[in-house]
Amino acid sequence: AKYSLVDLKIVDINGRQICQLLNNDFVAGRNDVSWNGKNTSGKVVPTGMYLYDIESEGRRLQGKMLFLK
Repeated sequence: AKYSLVDLKIVDINGRQICQLLNNDFVAGRNDVSWNGKNTSGKVVPTGMYLYDIESEGRRLQGKMLFLK
């Protein structure tokens, strides 16, 4: 099986990092990840638009998501 380092961060719309969800090796293929809506300090973030930023093997993907309480 092929493993790759995956780095997944959640950032707010101003580009500030909210938390780092992943920085681990994963097996190539489909993997599911969920975010509990908490920041690095363990506090639930306000309702609003957030971005995910995922990087692996020199490739980067960013996308928007709406967090609702």
